[in-house]
Amino acid sequence: MRRKVYVSVILTLCLGLLVSLSCSRENTLTIVSINKDSPILSDLADFGIYRDPTDPESEPEQIEATPTDFVPIEFSYGEIGIGLPTWRPYVASINKITVTFSRVMGEAPENLPRIEIKTNIQVPSDPTGKKTVTANVPLIPSLWKEENFGSGAGGPTELGTEAILNAKIKVDGVDIATGQAITAEATTVVQVGNFWDDPTRLGE
Repeated sequence: MRRKVYVSVILTLCLGLLVSLSCSRENTLTIVSINKDSPILSDLADFGIYRDPTDPESEPEQIEATPTDFVPIEFSYGEIGIGLPTWRPYVASINKITVTFSRVMGEAPENLPRIEIKTNIQVPSDPTGKKTVTANVPLIPSLWKEENFGSGAGGPTELGTEAILNAKIKVDGVDIATGQAITAEATTVVQVGNFWDDPTRLGE
């Protein structure tokens, strides 16, 4: 399958990402950054070398696996509330993350299914906005990639981008102290393709 790297498109989308993140505040819950403000490289196949450790005469063999993309997402929560709730601090409990995709360029299905992730992320309130919480979220599961893009056809030497996607990330939760529903949104860029792997570090 033909793959191309769309450098100019990625740079344009990254500029848009910075604007989007700066405007993502809603109900005082904020998505500060996604993947440290870098595009997500969603690898279709992780190639490695395996040798049976129980058989000293075994030959090394190449194996392939589709990895789940764990992505760091940084949150802040600025609920001030009324008075000084020292006995019951404000904490945003994020219980669901929804990811919806739109194709920008490349070979991708027209209507990509959304991804819903159950989470349990606790973000204590800090009205100054200086304290944040970062969670490593399984944002793009391996099964989703296999069902919509297949595996890394062509082997470990055929490297390149299959498609560029815009990913809208919506988080939902509740304030533990007040019971108020809270939400926040942001967008990021996802490059789907076959990227270089260190064969000695399968799955890392």
